[in-house]
Amino acid sequence: MKQEKRNSFSFKFNQLQKSTAFYLTTNEFNSPRQWLRVNRRALLGTLRAHCVFPKYLNKPDRTYENTGDLNLPEGTIVRWEIATKNTSKLQLLWQKTIKKLDPVYSEFTQEYRNSGRQKLVLTNAQTLKTDTISSKIEVLKDAHPLIEIQEEQDSIYDGRIYFQGSITDDYGLSSLKFIYTIEQENGEKRTQKVDVEAVKGTLHKFDFAVDFRREKIQLNDIITYYFVVYDNDGVNGHKATKSDSRTYELPSLEELNEQRKEEQNEQIKDLEDVFKKMQQFNKDVQQLKKEMPQAESTITPLPAHGYKVDITWFTRGEIFHLAQVLYD
Repeated sequence: MKQEKRNSFSFKFNQLQKSTAFYLTTNEFNSPRQWLRVNRRALLGTLRAHCVFPKYLNKPDRTYENTGDLNLPEGTIVRWEIATKNTSKLQLLWQKTIKKLDPVYSEFTQEYRNSGRQKLVLTNAQTLKTDTISSKIEVLKDAHPLIEIQEEQDSIYDGRIYFQGSITDDYGLSSLKFIYTIEQENGEKRTQKVDVEAVKGTLHKFDFAVDFRREKIQLNDIITYYFVVYDNDGVNGHKATKSDSRTYELPSLEELNEQRKEEQNEQIKDLEDVFKKMQQFNKDVQQLKKEMPQAESTITPLPAHGYKVDITWFTRGEIFHLAQVLYD
């Protein structure tokens, strides 16, 4: 023992693991036996989580040992096994609920829909003091599917529209539909739903076309159309995402007249181009006649159809050149 003062001594017990008896002795005196009682901490002996994931995810069950922090898909069911030491009382706190458990060994099942902190409260069997073990449960929500669409109007047939698109989802796709509503001038409505094609996986690209003229719509009728994609959520039900809505209606009389005018202008321009090429063709023929005065062939003008040319004496290069001028 270490002497602190004349009649004062001290001794330090290091790292006691259990209750220990001791007494003091001198040459002439032995003290009564005394006890140092060691209060053991309340401890978790076993913490095991058996996770059963939602069936639609097609994930095998998994067991986690001695860890409370979990990242789980929404709807996962966990069967917990818990055993403690030196504990007289055990409680589980989750989402504002308290559940009493057997401190020696307990099993319980919990379904997780939202993230939060799960707490186990252990009461020491000797001191009645409490220790809290906190775990983080992170629930991964099934997100809505996504859809991207590009469309193009047929340049010849009004009312015929072509689509290209892609759809994605974090866990899986289930179906894709094209929906359109015809609203007549008198207010009556008719809705049609068309299955685009079978979809699967988490990413799918597609092509689709529609011809609204087949619906025999009338002037001032309006067609509203869009796509809808559905995921495979087996917990909350299939979630849907709709593309932007667009409309189609027959062109008015003014629009038709304007369209015809544009077409006529294009035709006039094409005719002018052909006339210029014919003029150039005539010039080339005259030039060839000058350059080859001894040729035995004849070139006979035809007022209605241009020139009839005997090409027996032309070189292949010259024939190719004249053809390009006329038909380019």
